[in-house]
Amino acid sequence: MKNTIARRSLCLFLAISLLMTFPALSGCFALVPVLVQEAHDRFSEPEYLPIDRIELPKEEEPEEDDNGLRDDRREVASYQIVDEHFVKECAEAVEALDGVVCQLDLNVTYPQLHGLDEAVEQKANEAIKHVAMRSVDRLYLNPNDVIKQFLKDESEKGNRPFTPPGVIIWSLVDCYVTYNDENMISIAFNDHYYIGSFYGEFIDARAITIDLTTGEEYRWTEAILEVDQSFVDKWLLRAWEVEDNTFFLKTQPREDFWAILTNDENYTNRYFTTFFVDDTDDICVLVTYHMGIDGKIARGWADVHFSVEELESYRTDSDFWQLLDRSIKEAKTNRSWPS
Repeated sequence: MKNTIARRSLCLFLAISLLMTFPALSGCFALVPVLVQEAHDRFSEPEYLPIDRIELPKEEEPEEDDNGLRDDRREVASYQIVDEHFVKECAEAVEALDGVVCQLDLNVTYPQLHGLDEAVEQKANEAIKHVAMRSVDRLYLNPNDVIKQFLKDESEKGNRPFTPPGVIIWSLVDCYVTYNDENMISIAFNDHYYIGSFYGEFIDARAITIDLTTGEEYRWTEAILEVDQSFVDKWLLRAWEVEDNTFFLKTQPREDFWAILTNDENYTNRYFTTFFVDDTDDICVLVTYHMGIDGKIARGWADVHFSVEELESYRTDSDFWQLLDRSIKEAKTNRSWPS
């Protein structure tokens, strides 16, 4: 193989040298690129290439972000998924905050669905946008009296070190379609936001799963799982395997986790638990936490994945399980269908 390629290369070199040697043939220089291209086309055919230079096409693996979330959206026949954005970056005297001057950096990405039944599509898209825009809505668009007073107090403190003038309202939201098919879609959001100043930094995980035949939404863990102490123990055991969870797990009393995993109202705004379905049919149970103990602050979220089989004994009577079972059954049928 090497000798054959060498001989052909030598012939090509002599032909080009001949053209360059005789000035009378200078008009033929225009043919040189053509000759080179023809030689490239001819000698680049697979039969002339060493085996180790032949690259076969590879399936692209979805990229996983640093936060561990991954977008696994699939193309389906009945609808399209299009990402939309809410972006606002400026200094503004916010009317909804009674004129408090804010440094805004709002950048929210959320998927919208096109091609479904009109009523279902509208219901689903409104639900998805509502979950994605939670921080923007409660801090900027529709703040309640508590938020208004907090940001007003922050504005009166004056400038802080390493902080721009005014009050900061930032919300940077990334979206991940973790599962979708003809029946359902499951979406997770990572929201990195600041309230007032850089000292008010939070990272929340939110999620929503929607029945695409009815528009029904599922968000909270207690709606689909009967959480008892054995489930709490399983969740904690898995959560300990992730190093980033160490401070949260060490600091939080174990007896609190039943209330946290069921979104007990006594823990509102400090902890909340949601879930999503991933592309392997696992269910991921996410706990977002806002903690401050002995001068130490922990804000973030912890995730634990369970197989459908592991959660069999914890199922509630929620229609979510019929929806998931139907999707799994159809996916298995499609995979086993002869091509």
